[in-house]
Amino acid sequence: MIRENILRHGLSAAAVVGAMLFIALLLAAAVEDLLQSKITTSVRANAQAHAFNWTDRFLSTTPSATSMIAEGAASEEDIRRISDPILLGGILHLQLFNKDGVPTFVTGNSDFDPSRAQTESALKVLEHKTPIVELFHMDHADHEELEELPEIANLDAHDAHDAHEAHGDHDGHESEEIPHAFAQAFLPAYSPSGELQGVIQVNVDVSHLMESLEMTFHQVGQYLIFGTLLIVLVPVAAFSFRAWQVMRANRQQLELNRFDRLTGILNRNAITDVLDSHFGPGKDPAGLGILFIDVDNFKQVNDRFGHQCGDQVLKHTAAALKANLPGDGHVVGRYGGDEFLVLCPQASMDDLRAVYSQMRASVRQPIDCHGTAFVTSLSIGAYVAQSEDTKRCALHAADLAVYEAKRRGRDQAVEYEPELGEKATHFSCPDERADGKTSLAPAPGAPA
Repeated sequence: MIRENILRHGLSAAAVVGAMLFIALLLAAAVEDLLQSKITTSVRANAQAHAFNWTDRFLSTTPSATSMIAEGAASEEDIRRISDPILLGGILHLQLFNKDGVPTFVTGNSDFDPSRAQTESALKVLEHKTPIVELFHMDHADHEELEELPEIANLDAHDAHDAHEAHGDHDGHESEEIPHAFAQAFLPAYSPSGELQGVIQVNVDVSHLMESLEMTFHQVGQYLIFGTLLIVLVPVAAFSFRAWQVMRANRQQLELNRFDRLTGILNRNAITDVLDSHFGPGKDPAGLGILFIDVDNFKQVNDRFGHQCGDQVLKHTAAALKANLPGDGHVVGRYGGDEFLVLCPQASMDDLRAVYSQMRASVRQPIDCHGTAFVTSLSIGAYVAQSEDTKRCALHAADLAVYEAKRRGRDQAVEYEPELGEKATHFSCPDERADGKTSLAPAPGAPA
């Protein structure tokens, strides 16, 4: 009887231990799938954000973007720029489809014939007007996936040999190295007027992010296999927090690259990029309205009420300026400490006058800071660019006007006139020459 009880309890204990181990293994496998799913979701979201950011920059800074999408026509300069690895910034491959889903342009091999899957993806984007993002991890890609990848010719020598060998290709072709993981994004391309022009397909390098997340995952996985149920749950929470930290850092970096952290509007680099897109070879800046805006007595606000109130003034001003932008294509950015820049394409001086009048009225709404209400005001310089203007000359004209507004006592707007250039000859505008250097030239409208 005792022997039977020992045997029975031993079998029960073994069954319990076995069940616990089995449950632990099942939970570990489930957690592994969950973590891999989180990795994939995080990487795909990051790749989509990067692709949208790059596509917006491509459309706004590439003069021949519209013709490239419609019919594949591009200037040599634009082709050189979008093929520059530094300017690509993590983009491995670019392909354009017109509004009928027909491929018009591709970087690299100009004879490349896109796969049926790529064409179908482009057509789906055109139909539903939503992006499609697919993640390719070369360590796990099967033979069928490799056949569909346009980048198969860009694998490193070892991987290319293995991939071609799996398909019966032994020509010994060697080409450039590609990352082991990348995302293929199909994004709708819109014109400044909001019309759907076609589809932009880019391949985004996600190797670094993938490796960072996978490294954390594998470290956690070693504990999951041998841990108890409680120990299994702890690394899941730790990994989720780590993944959240990584993604938050990436989102913050994207925001820092484009938006001002305090006010939420475009920062100096971003507003300068928009300004650059209106000038240069093949661009006619005529009709670009420029408002150079300075917050009056901002230093006194900081000195009297403190920097917290100063920050509140900047946020209030930025919100007022943004709320009174006429529509799409009109942008506002923080150009300096208390300086703002507003760009209004295809505007006349009458249009600018209406815009800055609304902005001045809106910004004069009282601000409450520590129980004290006060009103701020703006000095504004207005200028409408001419065809012969360079970027520096156009900014210079608006700067002369805002300088005159402050000289006259602030809290007003001054529209640029040639007489301002004559009064301030020491502000002569640097004229950009073909050799990239500058020479002093008269201010816009001033006699030569």
